[in-house]
Order: sequence, then C-alpha cells, then structure tokens
Amino acid sequence: MTITPQPPHVKVMIEAALKAAHIAILRRKEVTNDNNRQEPHVAIKADGSFLTSGDLQAQQIIQAVLDKASPDIAKTLDVESIGFICEENLGTQTQTNRSKGAHWVIDPIDGTRGYRAKDGEKASPWAVSIALEKDGKTIASVVYEASEAEYSTDPSKKLTNAQH
Repeated sequence: MTITPQPPHVKVMIEAALKAAHIAILRRKEVTNDNNRQEPHVAIKADGSFLTSGDLQAQQIIQAVLDKASPDIAKTLDVESIGFICEENLGTQTQTNRSKGAHWVIDPIDGTRGYRAKDGEKASPWAVSIALEKDGKTIASVVYEASEAEYSTDPSKKLTNAQH
C-alpha cells in the first residue's frame, strides 16, 4: 500500500480542526462540570440554531491557524489571497463571490445541538468542518468528528482515530 503525503493545505486544515475541537471540548467541560449545566448559547441565529461561546472560540482558533498559513498556500494555488466564509460570521467574510478565487469554508461546531447536550443525555455527534474552495469547487475538506475523536479528509472513507 502506498501512502501519499498530504498536501500542506490539508495538513494545516487538520491542525486547525484538532486545535478548535480541543478548545471546544475544554470549553464544554468547564461549563458542564459546573452543576451539569448546558453550554450557554451566546445567541440564536436567524435559522433558529444556537451560537455558543464554543463556536466563537473554535472559529477564532481555526481562522488564526489558517490565516497564518494562507500566504504560502495561496502561492501554491496560484491565487492572490484566500478569503473566509464562516458559519459563525464574525465580520471576517473577505470575499462574497464563491465562484472566483479561493476561500476557507468553516463550520467550527457542526452539530451544536449535540455539542450542547448535558452529560448523561444522549448527544448526537458534532464535528469541526473545514473546506478549501477554489473557483467554486471544493479542492479539500477535513471533518473532525470531535465527539468520537475521529477525522477524515475524504468523506467516502471511514473516519480515522485521532488524539485530542
């Protein structure tokens, strides 16, 4: 079996996802260990879903990691820069036309309902999701299923165990 090295943009996406999941898990444990309360939401979004402080902290981590690597990755993609399209809009959307250029697409906690579940409740899985688009096409994606400590860079393959 030949193992193909991962391109630099996938490596940095995995790094960002792992760091974001780690901070989200720590944030959730801090809150749920305090009288078994649910992680409080910061706001309710227009679609009725919750926005939590874990979402915001995880997104900040992801953006910091990706932003640091973006100049080098932009060169390999032959683009001037890489914008951000974020589930939790923190005022950082840098490009609106997804059909041109390159963009990081981020959902820091995909499955907030599962993330917010109290200890002992049946929680649905939650994940950190990051994709890289170029000219409207997804060229790479990482989904780290933090509730199960597994990640995948290929949605058609079984998730691989990872350490937090």
